[in-house]
Amino acid sequence: RVPEDGEVFRPGTIYVAPPDHHMLIGETQVVLVRGPKENRSRPAIDPLFRSAALFHPHRAIGVILSGMLDDGTAGLWALKNAGGIAVIQKPSDCMHPDMPRNAAMSTPIDYEIEAGLMGPLFQKLCASHSTPPPGGSAAGRELRVENAYATLEKVPREELEKLGTPSSLICPLCGGPLWRMKNGPRRFRCHTGHAFSAGTLLEDHREHTERAVAVLLRLLDDEVNLLEHVRENLGNNPEKTGDLDKAEAEARRRAELVRSLLPSDPPVTLSD
Repeated sequence: RVPEDGEVFRPGTIYVAPPDHHMLIGETQVVLVRGPKENRSRPAIDPLFRSAALFHPHRAIGVILSGMLDDGTAGLWALKNAGGIAVIQKPSDCMHPDMPRNAAMSTPIDYEIEAGLMGPLFQKLCASHSTPPPGGSAAGRELRVENAYATLEKVPREELEKLGTPSSLICPLCGGPLWRMKNGPRRFRCHTGHAFSAGTLLEDHREHTERAVAVLLRLLDDEVNLLEHVRENLGNNPEKTGDLDKAEAEARRRAELVRSLLPSDPPVTLSD
């Protein structure tokens, strides 16, 4: 079921995040919030897993199933690092193996299993899960700060500066500078709270590059068309159209050069 914000979670219930909201786990309740997008998504897996690592580190089981790119990689690392259990769907069992494969590249995986065998595994894990040690829910500063971003709390700029180092990259969502986070899988976060894995940020840059090349190509094609109209108005007098012919030929040359920059083959993903 889709929960209400602040709803006390109950055993035996599967909660599904509503559209355009991160779903987080508190000490006893489900938290829904329109926090900053992570990996260009809302809801996203990473903030959910980090909240589980923050409040229930020794009772959490993180599972990454079939999917594209790498949302969940950083969150599973945080959950496992805090004392939880990491599970992925076996890549050979996936329609889209990127997400479990990327997660396995950064996090020691406890169980790699086919989707059809996960039910009995979860029953076994839940039945055998030991009582968390006293103080087990205490988390480091990084988890608390990143969870604060997800819940729209005001985070002092200096807190981000403690967790990452400035990069030369710009956040594609708000235009602010990105910090490279020091711990875990390679990823970036801006002061507004937007977060990106390296793979997702690369995909975003590819899309922006393709869009920019397409705009440039349209402008050059328009230039060719306008020069043709001007030349037609001047008639066939070589004395009047000579320079226009040269300009048109140059515009066509540049248009073909830009057209060759448009991608024709699918890009190689980081997991390849």
